[in-house]
Amino acid sequence: MKASKLLVKGTVQGVGFRPFVYRLATEMGLKGFVRNSPEGVEIHIEGENTHLEFLERLKKEAPVNARIDSIKVLEDKVMGFKEFSIIHTREGEATVFAPPDLFTCPQCLEELFNPSDRRFRYPFINCTNCGPRWTIIKGLPYDREKTTMKIFKMCEECKKEYEDPMSRRFHAEPNACPSCGPDVIFIENGKTFPHPLEMAVKVIKTGKVLALKGLGGFHLICDPFNQNAVKRLRELKKRERKPFALMARDVKEVEKIAFLTEDERKILVSPQRPIVLLRKRIEIDGISPGINTYGIMLPYTPLHALIMEEIPLIIATSANFKESPIMKDESEGVYELSDCILTHNREIAMRCDDSVLKVI
Repeated sequence: MKASKLLVKGTVQGVGFRPFVYRLATEMGLKGFVRNSPEGVEIHIEGENTHLEFLERLKKEAPVNARIDSIKVLEDKVMGFKEFSIIHTREGEATVFAPPDLFTCPQCLEELFNPSDRRFRYPFINCTNCGPRWTIIKGLPYDREKTTMKIFKMCEECKKEYEDPMSRRFHAEPNACPSCGPDVIFIENGKTFPHPLEMAVKVIKTGKVLALKGLGGFHLICDPFNQNAVKRLRELKKRERKPFALMARDVKEVEKIAFLTEDERKILVSPQRPIVLLRKRIEIDGISPGINTYGIMLPYTPLHALIMEEIPLIIATSANFKESPIMKDESEGVYELSDCILTHNREIAMRCDDSVLKVI
């Protein structure tokens, strides 16, 4: 019997790394524990001569969104653990990388649009492979208690998933459902309305400017083919000619309005979901006057996906005043830039604007 301590540094919190370690150790018959630490992830394993194989598989089979920068291996004392488990975080001064937000994974999207799923059309669906991370963090190491999800107590069903090693939501810190998680709220002229998602789609279709609270801040959204709506948005933002970003439902919709190389396609569908500058195929008046490209991105949150179920293309530009950062709260002036608001009651801890990339 031998014991080892592994100290793993890199992007290893909020990316499903602890559940991965748990499953790997259990499969290999190792005992001990894994936990988040101020430096990254700490692993204690006990067993026979399989430690080298565990280390190699740890590197090769790590979750796709994880990035291992270093692994320090130390001999440790055999404690006689009877099983392998995920234990409470070790506190201290954090030096770990904050995990990035992750675009909605295919499994969550499938559940989102499945009428028989308990999270059917729930705008905050997520799992260990996707969802908010950076924008909800108030402190490190990354645990629910140090995020803006702290105020939402998991219901019994969500808690069961969170504690089930075979669940995709095993130790998914933002885990939630319609019974216990955040809610969306539609506001127009100071009044709230029922059926907020349906109202949001309706106002976009009728030519109004909607402010939508996303992951890292508010988007200003309108119909790019409605010239009155585009003109209204330019007046509200005091932006005469500067281009507006577009969000397309999928790659098929992108190719209707822009040319797309293979390299551009790869970036467009990458986990970062950036705005990609693409050469115009058709001209949509008022979107990017005087230049031959559009800035286009794909939906990266369940909320955007639900809106775009009925609307294949929207303007989705940052809600901000000139030379100011993206707004993350209604109190920052978002009412001045829109006709109505689709907001929610999950606080944005860290504002984060969309990145813009161009393939050269």
